Amino acid sequence: MSRRRALLGVVEAVAASGALTGSGAAAPKADVDHADSVDTFDAGQIRALASDVQRTTLDGYTPLLVGINRAFESKGIDVVVDPFIAEWRTGYRTVIDAILAGTRPWVPTELVYASASDALLDQHSIGGRLSEPERAALSDLWARH
Repeated sequence: MSRRRALLGVVEAVAASGALTGSGAAAPKADVDHADSVDTFDAGQIRALASDVQRTTLDGYTPLLVGINRAFESKGIDVVVDPFIAEWRTGYRTVIDAILAGTRPWVPTELVYASASDALLDQHSIGGRLSEPERAALSDLWARH
């Protein structure tokens, strides 16, 4: 199933639930008597669906947890990953806040993630146990999820 089709399915389900209008799949016309005329929702008419998908709509946590666990276990690194992820999020948020405050120049998101990842690896004294390609793969994991 394509990503677009899956999203349209979600929109159709939400519309059918009445969550958008309070009246099921039909929304009353604003300019006529509500009792005798309604427009039906047609998800096929949607041309764009905008959403904040940064870990709010999709599960970005589980792939991080699994990927980091695999990377660390393969190197014999013993770190509890849940708090590690929370610390990384705090680290990248600190970088974003500095950019927004104008105290740090803008950089692409991937560099924000890499910067936070590198700082956290070094803070836990495990950065030196990972090669540059492994560090890059970890940063890429953050960027994808």
